[in-house]
Amino acid sequence: MNAVAVFRYIQLNMQFSEAYRLYNQELPAFQHNRPRDFVEHVCKRWTSAGDMPASSVRQMTSVDFAVTSSDTGNVYRVYLQQHDTMPYCECYDWPRSHWPCKHMLSIFRHMQYSWDNLPGMSDVS
Repeated sequence: MNAVAVFRYIQLNMQFSEAYRLYNQELPAFQHNRPRDFVEHVCKRWTSAGDMPASSVRQMTSVDFAVTSSDTGNVYRVYLQQHDTMPYCECYDWPRSHWPCKHMLSIFRHMQYSWDNLPGMSDVS
């Protein structure tokens, strides 16, 4: 990576830190200090997740959920952590970016789970 690219990377990270700017109070804390494209991705899906009723989320195990889509009625399995793997959802949106989909975010909105319940990088092999 050349020096200009490194400088730009550092500059963008600083611009999205809480030390540099104030965040909207309605923005969930897990979106603070994140890249803009990630925040925009999650914001779109956060709204869709809010449109899903709490009854659409069923907890199967401590880290496994079945979420019924409000759009199609399809049921998607969402795994927050399983045997040292990254969290994932069986929906079509998840494989495109590996960022939270509306099904995963509906768990955060309706259950007592949050971003902090996801495994850290050191927990995933």
